[in-house]
Order: sequence, then structure tokens, then C-alpha cells
Amino acid sequence: MRRAAATLTAAVLLACAAPAAAAPTLVPVGDFDAPLYATAPPRDTERLFVAEQEGLVKVVHNGVVQPDPFIDLSGTVLVGSERGLLSLAFPPDYATTGLVYTYLTGPGGELQVREHRRAAGDANRTEPGSRLVWRQAHDAGNHNGARAGPGRRAPGAHGASEPRDRPQAASRAAAARTGYRGDQRARA
Repeated sequence: MRRAAATLTAAVLLACAAPAAAAPTLVPVGDFDAPLYATAPPRDTERLFVAEQEGLVKVVHNGVVQPDPFIDLSGTVLVGSERGLLSLAFPPDYATTGLVYTYLTGPGGELQVREHRRAAGDANRTEPGSRLVWRQAHDAGNHNGARAGPGRRAPGAHGASEPRDRPQAASRAAAARTGYRGDQRARA
């Protein structure tokens, strides 16, 4: 018993004395107007997609910001305070379906999830237009924040004043409509 305790103590002391891993370094990837979210499709190591609050999703491909936006929702989003294009998500089957989802504040403050389709022949663009997948009235200018991707607590997790069961119910309903249950996280 003493030997096990001594071995454990030695292991803990060695672990504490081990040098800490180097702190991560942040590397600038471009100049953006009010960037709120960055992510990439599953297994895509060459591109980063940056959502700007005013409605553009820009592509950084191999370290170079592309001149044309991946998605342009600038005429669709309501911008101000915590409103605007808030996030986007690539489902696990993006490589085959080409579908991507955005979460935004639309006209009148309505919260929306929109589905977009990758352009044929240009992986750095989407087809014009989008399909409204989910929406909910929301007249407050704050508590709009969330990340796209049904199957998460968001969308719907947009305000502390909302009843506890509404965000989860909205998320389950959106997941049922889209079949998407992934969890996309920013990699900026």
C-alpha cells in the first residue's frame, strides 16, 4: 500500500514538474468587417469560412481571402447590436450534399436558419438564394446569439427570458426537418 502511494506521489510530482505545453499562437488570416464566427467543412484543412455580422461569409483559401463571398446575405440580415449573420454550420455530409446552414437575424428581428447549396463547379461559392428552414419571432435587439446547427441547444437558445423548454423544442424540430444533428465548432 505504501509502495503504491509512493509511486502515485512520485508520478504526481513528475507530472507537476513537467514543462507546460507551449501556449497557442494566434495568426492573422485576413481583414474582416465585424467577424462573428469562423469554421470549416469537416476534413477541409485548406479553407476557413468567416461570417461577418453584415451578412457576408468570406472564404480564406490556403491563407488568402477570396475576392468573392461564399454567401451574401447582406440584403437579408437585420444588423445592429447583437443582430446580423451570427454563425454558419457545415453538416458532416457536406462533401456530398453541398448544403450549409446560416443562423441570422432577419427582417423584423426574426431569428432564422437558412439552408444554402454549394455552387456547381465552384466550391468557394453558393448558389443564389436560400431555403428558410426555421424561424422564430424575436423582437428584442439582444440575446440573438447562437450557433447554426440543429441538434444543438441552438437555434432557439437566444434569450434568458425564454421558457426553458422552447429552445430544446425548437432545436429538435429543426433537426427533424433537416436531419442534421452535428456539432460544428469554430476553428479560428
